[in-house]
Amino acid sequence: FVGWASDMHVVGSHAYVTAMTSLGGGQLIRQVLIINIADPAQPVLESTVRVEASPMCVSVAGNYAYTGGYVFRAGDLTARADIIDVTDPKRAILVGGFDMPEGGQVLAVAAQGSLLHLGYSRGQAAYEVYDLLDPLTPALLARYELLPHEEPNLIRVVGNLVCLATSMGLRIMDLTVPSSPQLIGFLPLGGGALAGAGSAEGGLSERASGALLGAGTAAVLGGALSIGGTV
Repeated sequence: FVGWASDMHVVGSHAYVTAMTSLGGGQLIRQVLIINIADPAQPVLESTVRVEASPMCVSVAGNYAYTGGYVFRAGDLTARADIIDVTDPKRAILVGGFDMPEGGQVLAVAAQGSLLHLGYSRGQAAYEVYDLLDPLTPALLARYELLPHEEPNLIRVVGNLVCLATSMGLRIMDLTVPSSPQLIGFLPLGGGALAGAGSAEGGLSERASGALLGAGTAAVLGGALSIGGTV
């Protein structure tokens, strides 16, 4: 077995990890692992949920986890978000999902409050905002097109501000009116500094990891949980 994790969201005493496991012969398990980290030295796997799309990102809001990734439809790459009910972390279950008609792949997701934020890329990349009034049927509120081939790698929401880190720089959006996101700031980072950050292939880039940890920060491993193979 060869397995790898692509993203993680920690809420309270649980970590939600998107992962894929190759069984060989073209067989691939796509799943979300829900891990109890109440005792950090002894993390416990509570449940696994298989999803349809190869998951590249995950975000949890309320009783639902939203993953973003890609599937192949008629041999073509199609962006998709899957929805998991995590009301009971030990009995989490896939309850829905939706394809994005433009194709491509979802690279970034952030669920917060009543809104779901998705960033996807395929030629014409875009950032989209969805209403979660019905968590099982997100309704598209707004679409903001990025530059061609600009990959949206990370989304963070702070109040009415959305920070969108892409392969070309950091975009700061005003979301006071969710149906009409407005670009209020942009910092070009150059050299694709954030390319691959949060992607399934590379996780956080070395530069992004260093920026998040800060110079001179050290960490000590307190516990570990193997997630390779079928679980």
